[in-house]
Amino acid sequence: MEAAGVSLVEIRFEDILLEVGGFSKFHFLLSTFPPVRHPSARRGRCGQHASILTPPPLSRASTDGCTPAHSSSSTTATQGYCSTFDTEVSCAVLTHYVTAEQVRMQLRKISARKAAGPDGISPRLLKDCAEQLCGVVSHMFNLSLSLERVPDLWKTSCVVPIPKTAYPREPNHFGPVALTSHLMKTMERIMLNHLRPLVSRKLDPLQFAYQPGIGVDDAVIYLQHRSLSHLESSGSYVRVMFFDFSSAFDTIQPSLLRGKLEGAGVDHHLTAWIINYLTSRPHARMKFEDVLAEVDDFGRYQILMITLLCIPRVILPCHFLLNNFMAAVPDHRCDIGGLDGGKYFANLTQAQRLTVSIPAEDDGSLSSCKMFTEPQFHLLYNSSNATEIPAVPCQYGWVYDTSTFSSTLATEWDLICDRKGMNEATATIFFIGVMFGAVVFGSLSDSWLNNPQSESIKTKGLSQDNHRRVDGIEWVGIENRALIGVLGSASWSVGNMLLGGFAYLVNDWRLLIITVTSPLGLAVITWWWLPESARWLIANGKMEKAHMYLMKCAAFNNKMESASKIKPQTLSNVVTVDKNKRYTYLDLVRTPNMRKRVVLTGILWYGVASTYYGISLDITNFGLNIYLTHFIYGAIEIPAKIIVYFSLSKIGRRTTQVGTLILSGVCIAINIVVPRDMWYFRTCVAVLGKGLSEASFTTVFLYTTELYPTVVRQNGLGYTSFVARLGVSITPLILLLDNVWKLLPQVIICTVAISTGLLASMLPETHNELLPETIEDVEQTRRRSTSPSAQEKSDTPLKPLTNDVIENGR
Repeated sequence: MEAAGVSLVEIRFEDILLEVGGFSKFHFLLSTFPPVRHPSARRGRCGQHASILTPPPLSRASTDGCTPAHSSSSTTATQGYCSTFDTEVSCAVLTHYVTAEQVRMQLRKISARKAAGPDGISPRLLKDCAEQLCGVVSHMFNLSLSLERVPDLWKTSCVVPIPKTAYPREPNHFGPVALTSHLMKTMERIMLNHLRPLVSRKLDPLQFAYQPGIGVDDAVIYLQHRSLSHLESSGSYVRVMFFDFSSAFDTIQPSLLRGKLEGAGVDHHLTAWIINYLTSRPHARMKFEDVLAEVDDFGRYQILMITLLCIPRVILPCHFLLNNFMAAVPDHRCDIGGLDGGKYFANLTQAQRLTVSIPAEDDGSLSSCKMFTEPQFHLLYNSSNATEIPAVPCQYGWVYDTSTFSSTLATEWDLICDRKGMNEATATIFFIGVMFGAVVFGSLSDSWLNNPQSESIKTKGLSQDNHRRVDGIEWVGIENRALIGVLGSASWSVGNMLLGGFAYLVNDWRLLIITVTSPLGLAVITWWWLPESARWLIANGKMEKAHMYLMKCAAFNNKMESASKIKPQTLSNVVTVDKNKRYTYLDLVRTPNMRKRVVLTGILWYGVASTYYGISLDITNFGLNIYLTHFIYGAIEIPAKIIVYFSLSKIGRRTTQVGTLILSGVCIAINIVVPRDMWYFRTCVAVLGKGLSEASFTTVFLYTTELYPTVVRQNGLGYTSFVARLGVSITPLILLLDNVWKLLPQVIICTVAISTGLLASMLPETHNELLPETIEDVEQTRRRSTSPSAQEKSDTPLKPLTNDVIENGR
């Protein structure tokens, strides 16, 4: 009884065997088929899809006898595909187990409400187009049987743990449920109908399992009858022994099963096909993107969240580039009021006083930092020997032009001339604070601060900005990640332009700081309205909390009907990571692929930040008003971001990153060789370079986010932000090198931009790839692509498992 039961269980397809999916040798381009309301429309659309599903004929033909049951037009296709398989089975021995009518009847029984399997073929398509597809599908089934081979995608299943008890606390409290291909399920049912009459006569009379018309109740009644009958005898007793085989269906012995099937009279082709079906069965893992799609990965919830995220993004550039105005150095000269004590200057005009008191530069302008020790009145008549007169640093202070700025750090503390470095150091000190804040708070956000409220204790550094950018990207689908990245970056450009306006209206540095800092209160308020990253919560084992945020998203997007079927237990299959492990910065360099990414992304961020701020902090050398130059620098970023949005989708992240960096360096190089008196042309080139540098910055945010896995993404962005701020902190000091050689700062920044762009080409492309969840995902060499051509990969993104899917998965 036990042996017979085991053998029958092993060949029971519908109830026991793990499900499988799609035919990898055929190019299935179908994912979703819309509901068809009119018969005429159904016939037209079904015919179109049927032509796509039909295997294309190949030029190579092989043996004769490849005659499919449904039509002569498929003969060439069969011959071609027979020749492409490396098999010893002759195509001539094709046995027609499956007829088109059998397939049609089974396809019509499919529930259109169920989820598509790993092959992406909609059950609605199969059901509504059963008449048009039955011939094609029957041909594929027969070809699979004749080759004794089950396609890999048909074997693939997505297994999700479903709780057996109300309060599951350990692995044994869960049972596996699998989502597989509807095509494979159709074939299973047809094969079951073929096997049942062959195996039934071999069954033990006491076999109750998987028998039509009988079941567990009959077995219990029979056992009770036998026990009570035996107990009627005096002095008798009953001893019952129960057996429970753990993982019985996962440990099938192919050799034992083959012998039982052949003993039952099953054809050797079908037997070999069954054995192939049971071996090398890959399991696909659900991706967060699939769960997100059920609650709408770009609906009103995401739009509102991105709008809230843009508020601090508008405010931040007002602080990052505030030094352009707060520490601006207006035109100045030495104060000559104490030079002659009022003896002679009273009879001179202001221009004459300056001529006899301050030496002239090579371009004819007055020196900003030098003066004569005493008035040189002879220069009023002959200034040819002015360069031979000794000059000294300003002795009585400076006089500043207040037409542009009423007060700045430079004018209040005379941070000019020999003290110019102290003025530039204010920017360096700011970015050093940002640099350490990015590391410290980036790490904390991954451990216990990964929520909006934690932002209130963060510095106003890039760590805050990174968290917001990542949080926004992680709540949208793959196809909208580039758009979200560009929108977030565009808000930065708006803030850039607003800073120019604020600085123009408020030209006192103290009042300007108050003006740009006050809106941070509004940004703090938005933190309590923002959700945590559901992806991060799932990766760290917080399923209940992630489920709560997903339900909020579904309610806001009017997707409760589909999302209500997602349970916290379903989310546990999205990632397979050690929930108790705490990831640190050391995890970024423990494995080879991660080490490579860490080194290259660090160099990339350093180059991008140095190039961007090297151009942004140098706005006084183009002959334009400083406010206008800053506004134009901010405005050019908007069209640059629009171009980036399309280029990210068309040519990919890596090419866009490399191209924008190299072109930025080229623009800087052009301005190195163009004479300064051509300031119109130099300004146009500088503005173009600024747009390209912003495009590279826009790209690097999205690109780096997609390169680091979820479990260490905040750590990785904290590290890259640290390196970027290191570059930004050094940039103001590089600009001081113009005292050594006027063009040296531009030469350095140009070299950094071009060399960084070349190194960026060594990073992998992430366009149309799923975000990596774990470090193991990065180390795997297989491509996590979402394109149809890669659907046979074992980590293909699958639809989230709802109740319909559980029903589908048996």
